Amino acid sequence: MEALLVFDKDTQQTLTLLPKPEIRKFTRGKNGCLTCRARRKKCDEHKPVCNGCSRNHLLCSWPTPSTHRKHPANTSPSWWPKLQYDPSAQRLFQHYVERTASMIAAVNFTDKPFIKHLLPLASTNDGVLHAILALSSSHLSFRDETSTALARSHYAVALRSVKYEVTNVGKGNRNECLNLLVLLLLLCQFEVPIEYADMNQGVDGNMQGAILYHLKACKAILPMAQRLLQSMDETFVCFLLEQYAYLQIVANNVGLTTEPNEVNLSIIKELTGSIRLLICTANNHGFMFGYAYELFELIPQIAQFAHKQAITSPRHEDAELIKEFCDFELRILEWEPHPRSPETLQPISKELDNMACTAGLIYQHALLIFLRIALNGRGLPADHLMVQIDHNCSEFLELLKSLPLDSTLWTTLLWAVLTTGSCLTKVEDQQLLASSLRHQGHEMHGSRRVLMVLGWVWGNCKDNEKFYGPYGIDEVLRLNNVQLSFA
Repeated sequence: MEALLVFDKDTQQTLTLLPKPEIRKFTRGKNGCLTCRARRKKCDEHKPVCNGCSRNHLLCSWPTPSTHRKHPANTSPSWWPKLQYDPSAQRLFQHYVERTASMIAAVNFTDKPFIKHLLPLASTNDGVLHAILALSSSHLSFRDETSTALARSHYAVALRSVKYEVTNVGKGNRNECLNLLVLLLLLCQFEVPIEYADMNQGVDGNMQGAILYHLKACKAILPMAQRLLQSMDETFVCFLLEQYAYLQIVANNVGLTTEPNEVNLSIIKELTGSIRLLICTANNHGFMFGYAYELFELIPQIAQFAHKQAITSPRHEDAELIKEFCDFELRILEWEPHPRSPETLQPISKELDNMACTAGLIYQHALLIFLRIALNGRGLPADHLMVQIDHNCSEFLELLKSLPLDSTLWTTLLWAVLTTGSCLTKVEDQQLLASSLRHQGHEMHGSRRVLMVLGWVWGNCKDNEKFYGPYGIDEVLRLNNVQLSFA
């Protein structure tokens, strides 16, 4: 029996392989709105807003010749036919172009990647447009809680578009793989700022790491999309793969867990193979990783090292583990930030270049801390390791103070901040880091969530040393029944 990829209605996230059901045929008018088409609902064709979209509080957009034949060169919302009847959507679109798109990327080139590569797709794909509007409204909800309802609405339509694209891919239409991959990566970005907008209840009600389901789906789709990616512009391929690699690394390695994460084995394989080559040879690479790709790719490797069995006790005195530790430590210490060459890579300003170098050094110290905890194991580190960790923490904080609070580099620093913050034992250091998180300028909910988790770690560590460090992060997340997602 032929197989089919199906969208899981219960979780609204999972892709499952099931026997292909018999498909009921139906006829649908060609003049309905694009939103009803994406939802596979009959449209009454009432303009400017059909009754179905009005009833469900959805953006109602209509096909035009320009929707199918050309990509827009204008980022003004009033220019877009899909937005001309909806002032609310125009406001969200404008906010995305002027603010959100810049905040998602750590490093923005002259052509901002989340504008250059997504707006042409949004002009022809309603699901991508709704995902962009969902991102924008979730970003706005940092200061304006009324935007939360808009985020829900646009997110719901984007999810239905994923379901529609999954069905198309399952039928064998591999040309839809790229649309599906773009949509899923956008939903990953959405889960980052929105999932804990309310510290007690996620906006979408999901506090179990929804981003991981989307990434699992991306991993399943990438082999299907390989032929299409080979024929695409290298900057667009890098735009997709660098997002995917970055999100896989940080989302699957929040703290250190009791059991090894098998996903890391596949991540290590992917990042040392063709994905690494495609990312690092493109002239637009670094918009997520900055100058620190070589450091990021060590994160899953060190996480696996943390679960390697020691032959002798205590763990930090095991000869085999010490040898492997020294190899990792040397690779981290030998890393240096390499500024971009304008002859071969897209140029950035001198100021952003300096901040990217600083961000790389921040990650270097966070990774050294992560490695020392992996060697020591759960609990307070041995005295000589604690001295080294305290030194790395001090250097980390000094570098962090030199980074402007409104820098876009904060977007990708949260893993380093959470890892290092979990090892801060001095109240004044904790207060300094907490103040930086409260006053960061990119206004993403991820900073609030990291501060929330660090508060749990610091509060519990006073009475129980098992809550110290990256292992303590895992302890407090399990204690509060939360699976944290951030980028």
